[in-house]
Amino acid sequence: MWKNADMLTRIGGLATAILLVALAVGAPASAAPGDLDPSFGQDGRVQVQTNPGCLKGCVEFGGSYADALALQPDGGIVLGGDNDYIGAPVPYSEHMPGALVRLLPDGTLDTSFGGAGGIVDTPFEVGRIDSDALGRLAVLGGAEGGMLGLARYTATGALDGSFAGVLRIPQPRGSQEEQRDAWGRILVLAAATSFKIDVVRYTAAGALDASFGRGGNAQLHLPRTRREAAQPPGTLGPPEATPLAFAIQRDGSVIVAFAMASSNPSGSPPYGPRRYFLERLTPAGRVDRAFGRQGIARLPGSVSTMAVAPNGHILLASAERPKARQIREGSGLLVRATFESEELVLAYYTSAGWPDRSFGKNGAARSWLTAEHLGRVDPRAIAFDAAGDAIVVGELPKRTVDVPLGTGFIARYTPHGRDCSFGAGGVVVNDEIGGASAVAVQPNGRIVIAGWSDKAFMAARYMGGGTPRTCRGEPH
Repeated sequence: MWKNADMLTRIGGLATAILLVALAVGAPASAAPGDLDPSFGQDGRVQVQTNPGCLKGCVEFGGSYADALALQPDGGIVLGGDNDYIGAPVPYSEHMPGALVRLLPDGTLDTSFGGAGGIVDTPFEVGRIDSDALGRLAVLGGAEGGMLGLARYTATGALDGSFAGVLRIPQPRGSQEEQRDAWGRILVLAAATSFKIDVVRYTAAGALDASFGRGGNAQLHLPRTRREAAQPPGTLGPPEATPLAFAIQRDGSVIVAFAMASSNPSGSPPYGPRRYFLERLTPAGRVDRAFGRQGIARLPGSVSTMAVAPNGHILLASAERPKARQIREGSGLLVRATFESEELVLAYYTSAGWPDRSFGKNGAARSWLTAEHLGRVDPRAIAFDAAGDAIVVGELPKRTVDVPLGTGFIARYTPHGRDCSFGAGGVVVNDEIGGASAVAVQPNGRIVIAGWSDKAFMAARYMGGGTPRTCRGEPH
């Protein structure tokens, strides 16, 4: 594990501590895109323990995990996440469920942040952080009692008195994901039942936004196939609908990825094969018929996370197990081979809802991340650098006694497919880094990821830049 780790203990009733590695050294001139930036922390990595009571006392998933990341205008890096106290010797009621941590540009813990040694406890789990031009931090996440929590902190980590304290907003039933748009409004993707999908929008003050949909609630149109539509009334039950992910365009339009499966002709489960779609809602919460075919675009597969590129295009990331293939052995015999490892699949759509066939192969790029990590691939976040190249991060299985199992990966793509100038064939996998949940690109092109390692907040910084080169004719 990491060297030169120091334990700093906070006092004054705050039962948190940090394990920080932050030794800054100059980046060598030979550092290449995809290399860890040695000028950041210890050889490119920083670890912060916001939940020291779990170092020895917690079991299973106990620990602290960074799920959110924000870059401040002065170069500061703010991590946010949750503290799980499973098995902790101290009663859960004495713990705060979330935390914020600020790092200086070189990865050093900013001990002045919040006036509490660099760690600020939050009254809810932090799932998203947005920084404004003044460095103020809007923090959003899940709170107890089925609520959403929203608070704003100053650049120095104090609750912002100009904001309405800590807001607790009733969380829509079946909530899957929440985001804030450019106007500070909160949007939530939800499925109150398995037969409908909603997007709920709140004002920046936490009230339902009456200008969106019907009283703040916009319901997606769930398409039927021609065969389904031709069935006599009552012979098919309602479709099974599953929200997958959503993204917000610059004008406030909302793009939602979802899955559907129809019931059998008797009108009851079991359901048939899943079909996948994108649908766009206008800023007013109505189906945008100018998108795709009458507001809906058909997708080739599922979606784990998605983002809107600087040019307005839509990038979707998922994982997929390749179909069995016939391969030729040395003897010339064709055998049917199956593959245990999932592929990372990226699909690129235009802002109008059509596949961008200049990307990858007919609009999709498929990658085997590494042969050493068999099993599930979990893409979690997407960011774009100044050139518009996509950075995808997530988690792979990891063979270790650490719990939960996982190791982080980072992959870079040009507008046409995998970027072979980055890492090894466009991908970097580092067994010393746990799962990556958030990513951001600094103005100098360096890439910061946030996640976890050894049950503690983790941040790592990679070299970006270089001359991107789309992989051509190379194996996955």
